[in-house]
Amino acid sequence: MNILSLPEIFALADQARVADTRPFSIRDLYPDIAPGDEYYKFIYLLTHALQPSLIVELGVAGGKSLMHFAAGYPSARVIGIDPQDTYPLPSFPNIEMWQGFSVDMADRVAALGIPIDLLFIDTDHTLRGTIGEYLAYSPLMRTGGIMLFDDIHLSTQMDEAWTWLPKPKYELPLHSHCGFGMIVKDP
Repeated sequence: MNILSLPEIFALADQARVADTRPFSIRDLYPDIAPGDEYYKFIYLLTHALQPSLIVELGVAGGKSLMHFAAGYPSARVIGIDPQDTYPLPSFPNIEMWQGFSVDMADRVAALGIPIDLLFIDTDHTLRGTIGEYLAYSPLMRTGGIMLFDDIHLSTQMDEAWTWLPKPKYELPLHSHCGFGMIVKDP
């Protein structure tokens, strides 16, 4: 895994906001995605630059972000954890879907014996859920690893969760209507 500086990460976020980022465009996978969905491009660009060994996404929904993680660095092991098992995902050889509740699955992730390089929390958007996931997964992170939080301003509960999470934490200029946050695991 590459260690990225904060300026490098923010530059990737700025690059993702440009209309047709190459060598990859979000429209290569999803021609119908609106230009405002720049955080998918950021996920791809970040993964490509970071070159992580292990990526864990909590809350898969339609699988768009999971596929952008997988496409960003095909050598990464990408684990999607969701209580549902009904998502038809295109075949990516580096994606594994695990069915279950996120906090309950932390022990299974720990049993891999591989620190998480990149974690994406996008599950039930509640105070209790977000804090529980942070507490369960932050000890499993590699030093320099990146935790991403989607929809940090979606609701009062998410605002409270974001306030509770430890500093330093950063809001990225993506997903402007709901917010997008990041914590980098310090040594």
